[in-house]
Amino acid sequence: MKSTDNSGVDIDHLISQAEGQIDRQLLTGYGESGLFSTGHLSDRPFYELLSVNEVPHYLFASTKRAPTIDGQPQRDSLGGYRAITAATNDRILYAVGGSDGDITGEIEYDEIDETDMIDVGSLLRSKPALLVETTDQEYRFYGANVADQHSLLNFIREQIASVYESKTRKHIADAQEAVSDGDLSRAADQIDTARECFGGASEWRELITQDADQQELDAEIDSLAGRLSASRTVQSVLKDAQEIIEDGDAAFKNGDINEASASYKKGYTCLD
Repeated sequence: MKSTDNSGVDIDHLISQAEGQIDRQLLTGYGESGLFSTGHLSDRPFYELLSVNEVPHYLFASTKRAPTIDGQPQRDSLGGYRAITAATNDRILYAVGGSDGDITGEIEYDEIDETDMIDVGSLLRSKPALLVETTDQEYRFYGANVADQHSLLNFIREQIASVYESKTRKHIADAQEAVSDGDLSRAADQIDTARECFGGASEWRELITQDADQQELDAEIDSLAGRLSASRTVQSVLKDAQEIIEDGDAAFKNGDINEASASYKKGYTCLD
Protein backbone atom coordinates (compact mmCIF):
# COMPACT_ATOMS: atom_id res chain seq x y z
CA MET A 1 0.00 0.00 0.00
CA LYS A 2 1.14 3.54 -0.69
CA SER A 3 2.18 5.72 2.22
CA THR A 4 -0.44 8.18 3.41
CA ASP A 5 -0.38 11.47 5.26
CA ASN A 6 -3.89 12.88 5.19
CA SER A 7 -4.10 14.40 8.64
CA GLY A 8 -6.00 17.66 8.40
CA VAL A 9 -7.30 16.97 4.89
CA ASP A 10 -10.14 19.19 3.69
CA ILE A 11 -12.94 16.65 3.11
CA ASP A 12 -15.20 19.13 1.33
CA HIS A 13 -12.41 20.03 -1.10
CA LEU A 14 -11.64 16.36 -1.66
CA ILE A 15 -15.28 15.62 -2.49
CA SER A 16 -15.49 18.64 -4.81
CA GLN A 17 -12.61 17.27 -6.92
CA ALA A 18 -14.37 13.97 -7.61
CA GLU A 19 -15.88 13.18 -10.98
CA GLY A 20 -18.74 11.19 -9.42
CA GLN A 21 -21.00 11.71 -6.41
CA ILE A 22 -19.16 10.94 -3.16
CA ASP A 23 -20.90 9.95 0.09
CA ARG A 24 -19.18 11.92 2.84
CA GLN A 25 -19.96 9.29 5.49
CA LEU A 26 -18.24 6.58 3.46
CA LEU A 27 -15.09 8.71 3.49
CA THR A 28 -15.18 9.66 7.15
CA GLY A 29 -17.07 6.99 9.10
CA TYR A 30 -15.23 4.59 11.42
CA GLY A 31 -15.52 3.07 14.89
CA GLU A 32 -17.78 0.39 16.31
CA SER A 33 -20.50 -1.04 14.12
CA GLY A 34 -24.17 -0.99 15.06
CA LEU A 35 -27.65 -0.31 13.80
CA PHE A 36 -27.32 3.48 13.91
CA SER A 37 -23.53 3.63 13.81
CA THR A 38 -21.41 5.36 11.18
CA GLY A 39 -18.61 2.91 11.95
CA HIS A 40 -18.19 1.81 8.34
CA LEU A 41 -14.57 0.80 9.04
CA SER A 42 -13.04 -0.10 12.39
CA ASP A 43 -9.44 1.17 12.30
CA ARG A 44 -9.64 4.56 10.61
CA PRO A 45 -11.77 6.46 8.07
CA PHE A 46 -11.37 5.59 4.41
CA TYR A 47 -9.93 8.97 3.43
CA GLU A 48 -6.87 8.27 5.58
CA LEU A 49 -5.99 5.40 3.23
CA LEU A 50 -5.57 7.87 0.37
CA SER A 51 -2.11 9.07 -0.56
CA VAL A 52 -1.26 12.76 -0.92
CA ASN A 53 -3.06 14.31 -3.93
CA GLU A 54 -5.08 11.13 -4.46
CA VAL A 55 -8.77 11.75 -5.26
CA PRO A 56 -11.53 9.12 -4.92
CA HIS A 57 -13.48 9.88 -8.10
CA TYR A 58 -15.94 7.03 -7.59
CA LEU A 59 -16.76 5.56 -4.18
CA PHE A 60 -19.24 2.81 -3.33
CA ALA A 61 -19.89 0.29 -0.58
CA SER A 62 -21.67 -2.93 0.24
CA THR A 63 -23.25 -3.77 3.59
CA LYS A 64 -23.60 -7.47 2.75
CA ARG A 65 -20.78 -8.71 0.53
CA ALA A 66 -17.04 -8.31 0.85
CA PRO A 67 -14.91 -8.21 -2.32
CA THR A 68 -13.90 -11.60 -3.68
CA ILE A 69 -10.50 -12.63 -5.01
CA ASP A 70 -10.69 -15.67 -7.29
CA GLY A 71 -14.13 -16.37 -5.85
CA GLN A 72 -13.01 -16.21 -2.20
CA PRO A 73 -14.65 -13.43 -0.10
CA GLN A 74 -12.33 -11.24 1.97
CA ARG A 75 -14.78 -11.76 4.84
CA ASP A 76 -17.62 -14.25 5.20
CA SER A 77 -19.71 -11.65 7.03
CA LEU A 78 -19.40 -7.88 7.39
CA GLY A 79 -21.05 -7.82 10.80
CA GLY A 80 -22.48 -4.32 10.46
CA TYR A 81 -19.35 -2.84 8.84
CA ARG A 82 -18.89 -1.86 5.18
CA ALA A 83 -16.82 -3.05 2.25
CA ILE A 84 -15.78 0.20 0.57
CA THR A 85 -14.25 0.49 -2.91
CA ALA A 86 -12.82 3.58 -4.61
CA ALA A 87 -11.62 4.25 -8.14
CA THR A 88 -9.07 7.03 -7.66
CA ASN A 89 -6.77 8.88 -10.01
CA ASP A 90 -4.00 6.43 -8.99
CA ARG A 91 -5.55 2.99 -8.41
CA ILE A 92 -8.50 0.93 -7.27
CA LEU A 93 -8.47 0.99 -3.48
CA TYR A 94 -10.65 -1.05 -1.12
CA ALA A 95 -11.19 -1.60 2.60
CA VAL A 96 -13.32 -4.19 4.37
CA GLY A 97 -14.34 -3.27 7.92
CA GLY A 98 -14.39 -5.78 10.76
CA SER A 99 -14.20 -5.96 14.55
CA ASP A 100 -10.75 -7.55 14.28
CA GLY A 101 -9.44 -4.75 12.08
CA ASP A 102 -9.86 -3.61 8.51
CA ILE A 103 -8.67 -5.56 5.49
CA THR A 104 -7.27 -3.24 2.81
CA GLY A 105 -5.93 -3.74 -0.68
CA GLU A 106 -5.20 -2.01 -3.96
CA ILE A 107 -4.88 -2.67 -7.68
CA GLU A 108 -2.63 -0.42 -9.74
CA TYR A 109 -4.09 0.51 -13.12
CA ASP A 110 -1.13 -0.93 -15.03
CA GLU A 111 -1.87 -4.33 -13.45
CA ILE A 112 -5.34 -4.57 -15.00
CA ASP A 113 -5.87 -6.82 -18.05
CA GLU A 114 -9.68 -6.68 -18.18
CA THR A 115 -12.46 -4.82 -16.38
CA ASP A 116 -16.23 -4.78 -16.77
CA MET A 117 -19.53 -4.38 -14.94
CA ILE A 118 -21.40 -7.64 -14.38
CA ASP A 119 -24.81 -8.48 -12.94
CA VAL A 120 -24.87 -10.58 -9.77
CA GLY A 121 -27.75 -11.95 -7.72
CA SER A 122 -31.06 -13.36 -8.90
CA LEU A 123 -32.67 -12.59 -12.23
CA LEU A 124 -35.29 -10.39 -10.59
CA ARG A 125 -32.92 -8.69 -8.11
CA SER A 126 -29.62 -8.46 -9.97
CA LYS A 127 -27.15 -5.76 -8.97
CA PRO A 128 -23.99 -4.51 -10.69
CA ALA A 129 -20.55 -5.60 -9.52
CA LEU A 130 -17.19 -4.35 -10.72
CA LEU A 131 -15.10 -7.13 -12.27
CA VAL A 132 -11.32 -6.61 -12.46
CA GLU A 133 -8.90 -9.15 -13.88
CA THR A 134 -5.12 -9.00 -13.51
CA THR A 135 -2.54 -11.49 -14.76
CA ASP A 136 -2.89 -13.61 -11.62
CA GLN A 137 -6.27 -12.86 -10.04
CA GLU A 138 -9.92 -12.00 -10.56
CA TYR A 139 -11.55 -9.43 -8.26
CA ARG A 140 -15.23 -8.63 -7.77
CA PHE A 141 -16.37 -5.51 -5.93
CA TYR A 142 -19.98 -5.16 -4.82
CA GLY A 143 -22.28 -2.23 -4.07
CA ALA A 144 -21.74 -0.09 -7.18
CA ASN A 145 -24.46 2.46 -7.88
CA VAL A 146 -26.60 1.36 -10.84
CA ALA A 147 -26.75 4.92 -12.18
CA ASP A 148 -22.96 5.35 -12.01
CA GLN A 149 -21.84 1.98 -13.34
CA HIS A 150 -21.07 3.05 -16.92
CA SER A 151 -19.32 6.25 -15.82
CA LEU A 152 -17.30 4.25 -13.28
CA LEU A 153 -16.24 1.72 -15.90
CA ASN A 154 -15.27 4.41 -18.42
CA PHE A 155 -13.30 6.25 -15.74
CA ILE A 156 -11.26 3.13 -14.92
CA ARG A 157 -10.62 2.44 -18.60
CA GLU A 158 -9.57 6.06 -19.07
CA GLN A 159 -7.02 5.75 -16.25
CA ILE A 160 -5.60 2.54 -17.73
CA ALA A 161 -5.31 4.15 -21.18
CA SER A 162 -3.58 7.17 -19.61
CA VAL A 163 -1.03 4.88 -17.93
CA TYR A 164 -0.20 3.27 -21.28
CA GLU A 165 0.06 6.72 -22.91
CA SER A 166 2.44 7.91 -20.18
CA LYS A 167 4.61 4.85 -20.75
CA THR A 168 4.52 5.53 -24.50
CA ARG A 169 5.80 9.08 -23.97
CA LYS A 170 8.56 7.85 -21.67
CA HIS A 171 9.80 5.33 -24.23
CA ILE A 172 9.61 7.97 -26.98
CA ALA A 173 11.80 10.27 -24.86
CA ASP A 174 14.25 7.42 -24.18
CA ALA A 175 14.37 6.63 -27.91
CA GLN A 176 15.04 10.28 -28.78
CA GLU A 177 17.91 10.34 -26.29
CA ALA A 178 19.32 7.08 -27.71
CA VAL A 179 19.18 8.42 -31.29
CA SER A 180 20.98 11.60 -30.18
CA ASP A 181 23.64 9.45 -28.48
CA GLY A 182 24.04 7.30 -31.58
CA ASP A 183 22.88 4.17 -29.73
CA LEU A 184 20.61 2.95 -32.51
CA SER A 185 20.08 -0.52 -31.06
CA ARG A 186 18.67 0.90 -27.83
CA ALA A 187 16.64 3.41 -29.84
CA ALA A 188 15.07 0.60 -31.87
CA ASP A 189 14.16 -1.30 -28.68
CA GLN A 190 12.59 1.81 -27.15
CA ILE A 191 10.57 2.53 -30.31
CA ASP A 192 9.28 -1.06 -30.37
CA THR A 193 8.26 -0.77 -26.71
CA ALA A 194 6.62 2.60 -27.38
CA ARG A 195 4.57 1.01 -30.16
CA GLU A 196 3.48 -1.81 -27.82
CA CYS A 197 2.39 0.67 -25.14
CA PHE A 198 0.62 2.81 -27.72
CA GLY A 199 -1.22 -0.28 -28.95
CA GLY A 200 -2.34 -0.99 -25.39
CA ALA A 201 -3.59 2.57 -24.97
CA SER A 202 -5.49 2.40 -28.26
CA GLU A 203 -7.21 -0.85 -27.29
CA TRP A 204 -8.45 0.64 -24.01
CA ARG A 205 -9.54 3.88 -25.73
CA GLU A 206 -11.69 1.87 -28.14
CA LEU A 207 -13.69 0.63 -25.14
CA ILE A 208 -14.40 4.15 -23.89
CA THR A 209 -17.53 5.86 -25.18
CA GLN A 210 -15.83 9.24 -25.55
CA ASP A 211 -13.44 9.88 -28.44
CA ALA A 212 -9.78 10.61 -27.81
CA ASP A 213 -7.23 12.08 -30.22
CA GLN A 214 -4.08 9.96 -30.28
CA GLN A 215 -2.79 11.14 -33.68
CA GLU A 216 -0.08 13.33 -32.14
CA LEU A 217 1.37 10.44 -30.13
CA ASP A 218 1.26 8.12 -33.15
CA ALA A 219 2.96 10.78 -35.31
CA GLU A 220 5.77 11.13 -32.74
CA ILE A 221 6.50 7.41 -32.93
CA ASP A 222 6.50 7.45 -36.77
CA SER A 223 8.77 10.50 -36.82
CA LEU A 224 11.19 8.80 -34.45
CA ALA A 225 11.18 5.64 -36.54
CA GLY A 226 12.03 7.80 -39.57
CA ARG A 227 14.93 9.43 -37.71
CA LEU A 228 16.18 6.02 -36.66
CA SER A 229 16.05 4.74 -40.24
CA ALA A 230 17.90 7.83 -41.48
CA SER A 231 20.52 7.46 -38.75
CA ARG A 232 21.03 3.83 -39.67
CA THR A 233 21.48 4.82 -43.33
CA VAL A 234 24.07 7.47 -42.41
CA GLN A 235 25.94 5.02 -40.20
CA SER A 236 25.98 2.44 -42.99
CA VAL A 237 27.28 4.99 -45.53
CA LEU A 238 29.97 6.19 -43.12
CA LYS A 239 31.08 2.61 -42.47
CA ASP A 240 31.33 1.86 -46.22
CA ALA A 241 33.22 5.08 -46.89
CA GLN A 242 35.62 4.42 -44.01
CA GLU A 243 36.41 0.92 -45.31
CA ILE A 244 37.03 2.21 -48.87
CA ILE A 245 39.29 5.00 -47.63
CA GLU A 246 41.22 2.51 -45.49
CA ASP A 247 41.74 0.42 -48.65
CA GLY A 248 43.11 3.56 -50.30
CA ASP A 249 45.48 4.15 -47.38
CA ALA A 250 46.76 0.60 -47.68
CA ALA A 251 47.30 0.97 -51.43
CA PHE A 252 49.12 4.27 -50.89
CA LYS A 253 51.47 2.65 -48.36
CA ASN A 254 52.21 -0.09 -50.91
CA GLY A 255 53.08 2.52 -53.53
CA ASP A 256 50.02 1.85 -55.71
CA ILE A 257 49.10 5.47 -56.32
CA ASN A 258 46.47 4.76 -58.97
CA GLU A 259 44.64 2.25 -56.77
CA ALA A 260 44.86 4.63 -53.81
CA SER A 261 43.47 7.51 -55.86
CA ALA A 262 40.60 5.38 -57.16
CA SER A 263 39.72 4.26 -53.61
CA TYR A 264 39.76 7.81 -52.27
CA LYS A 265 37.48 9.01 -55.09
CA LYS A 266 35.08 6.12 -54.48
CA GLY A 267 35.04 6.85 -50.75
CA TYR A 268 34.32 10.54 -51.22
CA THR A 269 31.57 9.64 -53.74
CA CYS A 270 29.83 7.64 -50.97
CA LEU A 271 29.77 10.75 -48.82
CA ASP A 272 28.54 13.05 -51.56
